[in-house]
Amino acid sequence: MEPSDDHNADLLDWMRRTIEAEKDYLAAKSEILGTVGHEDG
Repeated sequence: MEPSDDHNADLLDWMRRTIEAEKDYLAAKSEILGTVGHEDG
């Protein structure tokens, strides 16, 4: 794991920034879940 991937100290802030940066978070999340085989949750 790269040091830049470690978000233990700022996890919630990182999650907020990531979600805010995505224009359509729910669509992006749905697409990711579909690609990894978790369509049902």
